[in-house]
Amino acid sequence: MIRSDIRPWLCGMLAAFFLTASVPPETEETGPTVEEPTAAEAPEKKGPRVVTRGKEASLEPEPKAEEPPATTTEIESFELKLSGSRLHFLGAGDPEAPTVLLLHGARFSSQTWRELGTIELLARQGFRALALDLPGFGSSEATETPPGRFLLTLLPLVSERPVVVVSPSMSGRFSLPVVTERPNLLAGYVPVAPAGLEAHLKRLEGSKVPTLIFWGEEDKMIPLKLGQQMSRAMTNSRLVVLEGAQHPCYLDKPLDFHRELLQFLRGLSF
Repeated sequence: MIRSDIRPWLCGMLAAFFLTASVPPETEETGPTVEEPTAAEAPEKKGPRVVTRGKEASLEPEPKAEEPPATTTEIESFELKLSGSRLHFLGAGDPEAPTVLLLHGARFSSQTWRELGTIELLARQGFRALALDLPGFGSSEATETPPGRFLLTLLPLVSERPVVVVSPSMSGRFSLPVVTERPNLLAGYVPVAPAGLEAHLKRLEGSKVPTLIFWGEEDKMIPLKLGQQMSRAMTNSRLVVLEGAQHPCYLDKPLDFHRELLQFLRGLSF
C-alpha cells in the first residue's frame, strides 16, 4: 500500500516518464524534421520562357551571353538615298561582318537601339549592326515606296549577303513581305510582336527562314496567340515569351532579349 504523503510525488514522476518516452530524441545525424515547401509555396523563377518551338528549332542547352569588353565601340551616323528619299542609319562593327538590321516600332527610332546598348553589343560580338530610322520617322524622310516593297529594295543596298532583320511591332508591315516574297534576302528573322501578322499567316506556312519570335507575356496590343500561330506555321522557328514584359518586351527585359538574340545569331549561316 502506497503512503498518502508520497502519492503526488510518484504521480508526477510517472507523468514525466511517459511524456519523455513519447517524443523521439534528436540526434546530430538527423536533426529536427523540416518540411519541404509545396509547389504553391516555392518561389517562381522568372526569365525567358520558351513556349513553343518550330519543327527544326535547336534543342541544345542555351549558352550564356558573353560579357562585352569594357572598351567603347564607336557608333557612326550615316545616310543613304532610296528613291530620292534620305534615310538615316546608326551603325557599328566591321563592314565585312554579318549584318543585323534593326528596325523599330511606331513610338521609337534608331536611337532606341543605341540607348538600349544593342548596337554596341552586336558590334563587339562580331556583327555589323545597322539601326534604321524608317521612312518618316526619326531623321529619315518620308518615301513614296509602300511599306511592303521598301525592304525588298533596301536590303540589297545595305549588304551583298543575306542579313538578319530585327523587326518590332509596327515595322512588321515592312519586314513580313520580305519573308513571304524574298526569303533569300534573309539569313534570319527576329520579329517582336510584329504588326500585320494576321494578314501574312497563311503565306508563312512552311517557311524555312530561321526565325526567333519574341513576345511579352503581358502584351495587351497584339495577342500572344498570334505568335503561337506564327511559330507553328514556320518550320524553323522558336517562340520566346518574356515573362512580365509588355508589348515592347525588349525594353522591359533587355538582358534576356540580348542573351536570346546572341544565341540565335551565333547559330546562323550567313
